Amino acid sequence: MKRITKTMIFVPIFVLSLSGCTEIYKIGKLNMVSNRNVDNKSEYVLLRNYMGASKRELKKTKSTNLEAAIDETVKNTPGGEFLKNVKFYLVMRNGKRYYACEGDVWGLKNQKNYRGFQIGDAVQWTSLLTKKTGEIVDLNNAEECTIKVSDSGKFEKVKYDKLIKIK
Repeated sequence: MKRITKTMIFVPIFVLSLSGCTEIYKIGKLNMVSNRNVDNKSEYVLLRNYMGASKRELKKTKSTNLEAAIDETVKNTPGGEFLKNVKFYLVMRNGKRYYACEGDVWGLKNQKNYRGFQIGDAVQWTSLLTKKTGEIVDLNNAEECTIKVSDSGKFEKVKYDKLIKIK
């Protein structure tokens, strides 16, 4: 039998660890940016601070241009219209270039809704073969919202796809 040396074990592990590296470079910043028309007569409010700012969010971006990066950040906040205090990043992952941005998401006052759901809506969903009801207390992102369960008063995060509006 052949003897396994340290280099036979170390070299493949080292090569695999290098192939998964992600490098993030800050490429610029702007005061305000939008891919939609902003109405100067409308009253906008701050919906979320520092969206897209975590290292995890920056590393998982798949935007191949700045426009897609802006859309991804704005659309992850229900009711989002534009960004203020924006920073742009170039993300190098596995030899490919991706773009990300972070900033404060602003939207219209009293228009925070997503997929027809608004804060305060009564909803129903099934969890572990049990029907539950509750009230939406926050629209977290493009995938899920926080609901106060009627029976227990506890809070649950539920995906929009599982919800049915009951009132």
